[in-house]
Amino acid sequence: MAFKQTLKTTIQPSIKMVDLFDLDTSKDSTTPSITKESTVYPDVAQKAGSTVPFVKIGGQVVTNIESMTIDETAFLPKLTLIFKDSAGEFSGNTYPKKHLLASVYLKSPNPNLKPVRADFLIASMKSIAPRNSGDNVELTKNITYLVSGELFIPRLHNNAAKSYPNSTSKEALQQICQELGLGFVENDYSPADAMTWINFCSSPLNFIRHVAEHAYQNDESFFTSFISKELMLALIEVNTQIVPAETDLTFNSWADALQADSDQTQKNSQLKQGISEDTVVNFLTNQGGYKNKINYIYEANLISDQGNVLRSSGYKKQIYYYDQVEPDEAKKFKTFWTVPLTSPGASEDAMLVPQNEGMTEVGHKKWMDINYGNTHEHWNAARVFNTHNMQELEKLQLKVRLKGINFNVIRGSAIPLFITVKMAEKLRKDANLEENTANAQNKELGSESIDTQLSGKYYVKGARYYFDPKDKMLFWTELFLTKREWTPSKTITTLNA
Repeated sequence: MAFKQTLKTTIQPSIKMVDLFDLDTSKDSTTPSITKESTVYPDVAQKAGSTVPFVKIGGQVVTNIESMTIDETAFLPKLTLIFKDSAGEFSGNTYPKKHLLASVYLKSPNPNLKPVRADFLIASMKSIAPRNSGDNVELTKNITYLVSGELFIPRLHNNAAKSYPNSTSKEALQQICQELGLGFVENDYSPADAMTWINFCSSPLNFIRHVAEHAYQNDESFFTSFISKELMLALIEVNTQIVPAETDLTFNSWADALQADSDQTQKNSQLKQGISEDTVVNFLTNQGGYKNKINYIYEANLISDQGNVLRSSGYKKQIYYYDQVEPDEAKKFKTFWTVPLTSPGASEDAMLVPQNEGMTEVGHKKWMDINYGNTHEHWNAARVFNTHNMQELEKLQLKVRLKGINFNVIRGSAIPLFITVKMAEKLRKDANLEENTANAQNKELGSESIDTQLSGKYYVKGARYYFDPKDKMLFWTELFLTKREWTPSKTITTLNA
């Protein structure tokens, strides 16, 4: 297994969350509760979060949800919720004026996998009155509400003044997690950036991003950070996640288990290796044999932002700064060029280097201020190095749609994809990518064969989780996947379902 790519929890979150199931549903209760009247939740304990999201604002349970989205593509998870208040539970005195949290629960199909459980700070709540109501506008019933919010973390936006002496970036962020009650997630790395990190009256949110931007291990690494819906601060060394490696295992939450799992010989082999028979290989595919499983790709789209990245950031960057601690006066002015990292053994054809020589030569200069000797040695280079390499992963992304809420693939992880020839050819055509010499061979092998250009190991850059009662899927997951090299299709393999 690729343990270097495995995300490990080193600190558990301790933030107290809203108690979701403290409702009095007895017949003689005087507390307003839509669950007493709703046919959607006749039994809260059994059905909550399984067929419909369980959402609670203040003391009220939200029903008649028209759509819900949890967005994990920015630094903080965002919530968008649209619902119709047909019973008037959110009007008058019960309108959320003091209780500004929207609590969400989505049940997991496997007890080994955590459910989606998050409290969101309601940043905006807008009401829309029914149309064609004439002169009889009633502001108590049948009002549609649009709710927008972000993950709630107490004290995240407070100003603070504190130092973290003799600490690496990871150690400083772990201390901040302890102070805020956040958990901490990492992959395998050892930063070489020990220094005194000082927060000059900035918010913990801004300071976390500041520390992560200047995290450094070596010239073959780069970092990103984000906070997940599980209240975990992640500091990820991304280069490790996007180099080829073996496939991880995960707990089975698929609609039906893989055929291989029913084979007793394989089960016995897994048990001897210390692998639970409840685990399966963690990958995504659109091959027909996996249809109706949680790892089946129903839709895929290539997203290219190469032109914008080149226009705004260039292909290479020149870093220059003034080094106050340099004893040689002639060497105080420092300057050097940096280009994006590549994987070991990667061919030039696989790298996203622009063919036009003028585009390749476009570079941006970055003035990194003055080095007074109070930061780690690579402070000035680290921020450019981290942002530059992360921007390379913005150039070309693959967005895939999966049925249901996928609890197995999480942001920041590495996931292998097996894309069939049929889908690969459509994606290349839609994205106006050049046809490759393997097309004739592809047709001979059949549409269920695996295309090696779009298949491979991807980094999970972001995710969105949707609920829409009018959509045939009801729940679905969108993953934004990226990789650095896109190897031309020369060899076609097959995947046995």
